[in-house]
Amino acid sequence: MRLADELTDGSADHCLPAPTGLPAPTGQQPVASHLLPRDPTEPAGPRLPPRMPRSAAPPTGQLPVTAAAAAAAALTQSITTSTPVTEAKAPRRRGHKKSIALTILLLGGAAAGVVYRDSDFAHRITGRGYDTNPLPMRSFPRPAFTGVELTYTSQSVAIDGGLPTNFWNIQRDEVNFTENSAKLTVDEAKAAIIGGSIGTAQSTSPTRELLVDQQSTYEPGATPADAWTRHPHLPGATVPALSRSEVRMYQDVVDPTLRALEPTSIVREVRHGVSVTTYTYTIPFGRFYESAPRLFDMMQILDGNAADDATVTVTVSLDGQWLVRYLDVNLDYQSVLEHRATLDPGNRYPYRFTIDVTSTTDAPVAIAIPSNVVDAEPQEPANAAAP
Repeated sequence: MRLADELTDGSADHCLPAPTGLPAPTGQQPVASHLLPRDPTEPAGPRLPPRMPRSAAPPTGQLPVTAAAAAAAALTQSITTSTPVTEAKAPRRRGHKKSIALTILLLGGAAAGVVYRDSDFAHRITGRGYDTNPLPMRSFPRPAFTGVELTYTSQSVAIDGGLPTNFWNIQRDEVNFTENSAKLTVDEAKAAIIGGSIGTAQSTSPTRELLVDQQSTYEPGATPADAWTRHPHLPGATVPALSRSEVRMYQDVVDPTLRALEPTSIVREVRHGVSVTTYTYTIPFGRFYESAPRLFDMMQILDGNAADDATVTVTVSLDGQWLVRYLDVNLDYQSVLEHRATLDPGNRYPYRFTIDVTSTTDAPVAIAIPSNVVDAEPQEPANAAAP
């Protein structure tokens, strides 16, 4: 019973040393050989080793960290952390490959842009492909008609009898391309220009009727009983009235520069029973050549007849086959009068030319070439109203 005696003895010589290190495992505990001295005022009973006094506030300052505390802290952190911590991987080095791919893409795009710059797709990307211009950028074949009726009208101004005067020359052609023959009906008229307005046309000579084939032009005699006069064509001469090219197509009149101009009007109408679309353009005379070079070549007879600031009005009517049913080139005659006619009263100066296709047919009227003829001196083929 020595242990019980020592517990109740209270001797100062038997005290337990202060615990150090980790706590002892559970189960049977070793018995200390010394006990702490007992306070005489305390009741009798066993005494525990001295511990850190309890307080309401936790101790401050750095506390010693034991191996068990470190393990407990690590376990707590692993439990409370929702996302496991993983080691960050270094990103792959793709910058060099991206630069090479971008360079190849840019070079390929530039090459494609050069090759396909004139394609419809490229024009749409650049905005040029959304072309509101209804006129096409190509040529069209001439219809295969064998006969045509059309009218040429030319007008000019001059000082006649001291008055500004307008002159007409009107030629109506009936052409049989199968027989290479034509009938031309020619009228001439004039009217005074008073107060800036052209008066009513008055015929200046009887209507003339001419027959034409590849070799000659035939003119009737003074009376129906008289022989016709045959005028052989000069060797190598062409006969404009028998040429299919006299019936203009779209590409014969509208070149790219004229097409690029903004029309002053676009009208859908019916001419001689045929539906057409009529385009009208207004061009300064000084820019006529630059704006419509093909028309200028046809109308070179107008060159120099008016001031540069005069106006040229171009009217073109096109049918569904892109055949020119009506063409009118009209230079301001007032400018022609002031610029040329008043300075040279003895001459006529053209200012307007018109082609009006009345009809095309596959069954043209036969042209009867007279047999009762007398020969005259050779001459150029007749085509009185052509510029």
